[in-house]
Amino acid sequence: MEIAYAGRRAIYEELLGILSDSVIRVEYMENVDDCGGDITLLDYYVDSPCRALRVGSDLVGEVAEAISESVDDLVVGADAGSRKFGLALLSGNELLMHAMLTPRRAEALLGRLRGVLAIGDNPLGRRVASRIGACGVFESVAMIDEAEASRKRDWLRGRYPSLRLDELDAVAIALSARGGIDWCRGQKIKIA
Repeated sequence: MEIAYAGRRAIYEELLGILSDSVIRVEYMENVDDCGGDITLLDYYVDSPCRALRVGSDLVGEVAEAISESVDDLVVGADAGSRKFGLALLSGNELLMHAMLTPRRAEALLGRLRGVLAIGDNPLGRRVASRIGACGVFESVAMIDEAEASRKRDWLRGRYPSLRLDELDAVAIALSARGGIDWCRGQKIKIA
């Protein structure tokens, strides 16, 4: 997948920090008339003829939504915490995007995504899934045993050394969704 971006370099650097460079190539558009990429992002002030998504203050949310609309087999991994909320977007077993958000921002974002939601099975995770109406938003919702998922952490740390602990846990939770039971429908989860 390729994302083309035109605008402030600080936003470009932030994109490089939240997107997985092994799967998503981020290209800085020197010429704003050269429309390209699977997803084209423009800073709020850039004037261009490209069909593009304008990004502003909620870069993580805007990019996550764009990926959600572009990827058919998206799994959203969520490690819900009372202060920090790790979020990871995967396609197949490949990490596309990761972020650390406040619980309030994460809940607002989760309500705008689609695909399969994999969230840690604890009182907070169940409360978040209920509050955002996850059964009506996502194709499937998997409640994942966090102790089981955490066994992948060391392997994931070697693969993604720049991720913070809550982001690693979100990836581990997402990777554990395949073959789980849908919390909403009581049937096996199918991921394309």
